Amino acid sequence: MSVARLALAGAVAVILLAAATFAQAATPRARATLVGANAFASVDFDRSAEWMLRLDLEREFALWRGFAMGAKAMPLFGWRNPDGRWVPCLAFGITTRWYWDTIDHSGPFIGWASATVWSARTFVGNASRLNFLSNLAIGYQAPDNTWHAAVQLEHLSNGETAQPNHGANAVGAAIGWAFW
Repeated sequence: MSVARLALAGAVAVILLAAATFAQAATPRARATLVGANAFASVDFDRSAEWMLRLDLEREFALWRGFAMGAKAMPLFGWRNPDGRWVPCLAFGITTRWYWDTIDHSGPFIGWASATVWSARTFVGNASRLNFLSNLAIGYQAPDNTWHAAVQLEHLSNGETAQPNHGANAVGAAIGWAFW
């Protein structure tokens, strides 16, 4: 199966999963989050001069007490290469969160998200414009369902679909607003 067909199948699966989640959910929440991260490592590639800046738009639904899942879009996503040039990207994926306050889905949380990323050109040390982004977040959702903040570990790579594949690891901060 070609990479394009695999990406299309993944996007269809995300849309179907999101639609099923929307239909079954008890307490929906939308959120907009600004994320900034500095790359710190690749196996044999220095990425300390690289940065990521993006806007995440999410729609999450409670699946059961304390656990929520949803769809995520990243319409404004840029990766700054070491030469100072920004690589514009677009990404879609899924997100999950486990909240300490299992009734209100607020307070401290642990989250995981994964997305398929398309970039306008390749990243330094990466031969593909189709990549995958995963992140692990530890954060806090305000009880009044307004603001949230998190520290995130990010991994961007093409998943060995092309060579070279010098994946990027980054640590960043996220802050945003939950609404609706």
